[in-house]
Amino acid sequence: MNTSSRDLERRREYDPSFVFRTAEEIESIEGKSVALYFRPHDPLCATVLKIGKTPADIQVVSKVFPFFRLASVLQVPPDPAVFGTWLANAFYAGLSYGTLYPTQAEETAERAFGGHGYAHQRLHILKEVLQEQPATLKNLIKAFEILAKNCKPDSGDTFEHHLINTTLKSAVVGLAGSTTGKVDPALSDFIEQLGANSDLSNMSLLFQGLSKSMAEAEGKPVRALLWHPLLTLAEAQYPVTPVERRTMLPFFHHQLRVFGVRSESECPVEDFDLMTWIEGGLSYGNAILEDHPQIVEMIFKEIPPGKLTRLKEIAVRLRAAADGLSPSGLLGPLLRWHAEIYEWNQPSFYGQALTRAICIADFAIWLPWLLN
Repeated sequence: MNTSSRDLERRREYDPSFVFRTAEEIESIEGKSVALYFRPHDPLCATVLKIGKTPADIQVVSKVFPFFRLASVLQVPPDPAVFGTWLANAFYAGLSYGTLYPTQAEETAERAFGGHGYAHQRLHILKEVLQEQPATLKNLIKAFEILAKNCKPDSGDTFEHHLINTTLKSAVVGLAGSTTGKVDPALSDFIEQLGANSDLSNMSLLFQGLSKSMAEAEGKPVRALLWHPLLTLAEAQYPVTPVERRTMLPFFHHQLRVFGVRSESECPVEDFDLMTWIEGGLSYGNAILEDHPQIVEMIFKEIPPGKLTRLKEIAVRLRAAADGLSPSGLLGPLLRWHAEIYEWNQPSFYGQALTRAICIADFAIWLPWLLN
């Protein structure tokens, strides 16, 4: 195959204009149905939707539902062990939404659970739990974990129903924290700290994706909310590097097609699938390097020099540990790297498995660039 034929084949293979669509998205477009968005077969979503009985309830539930829907698709476990994380994530989902859509957020918080009084009371409690500590992400997550331990279900209530109700309220508190809480004199310093520490780019992809879920859904048609969760989480991988984001996302669309994925609830991300992700990442990275070296240079300029140096050192170590750049040789070293960076390696649910595949595939793409 000559060079021009090979380039044409690559452009077809890695067509940046290709958009992967789930079976749910296609059905919503062709059948003009919104049923699949509400996931009535899923116990979590079904329980959330039953909360909406009055017009005020329905408004609140519809605003927060994108958070619960994404958590459902990602199969985040509704377990006591992660109750605090649910509350923190929902709070930041409300906070992020209110920052971008303050008028809608204020209206929703006003109609929820007795008005702003309830939400402000909860903000005061959250501030007290911090005990003069700054309202950083880390401290707030710890505070929500403390609140979760002291928040027990009512008599006769199931834990899952309790988690859903409390998580819904936590999102509403976030809405107030980004709007009316600012004018409460006793909360002003606390709210100011919340705004100053609202950068989520160092949080896990799961936390980032869920925190943006309410804001990302605003004003969009249902079909636009049925993207595969791999794509939603992959977007969160590149929060401050736009050239890198535009370059990387077509790879993930392409891989979903290669794997023959149909539903939002499926994606090959088990241990034995990771070699295919690595192989695809290496191939994609080499194609970008050979066909568009200027793009790699632009991406390098988006990365702080110190971080780029560290990445190159890691790449050299990975190649040495793998005795080359074969997918089978790289699998073990990349898994160890993942465990070292993220402090876990064996995913316990679908969403975690997706984030692991994203991170490993991302570094596989970077390897040819870093070692060039």
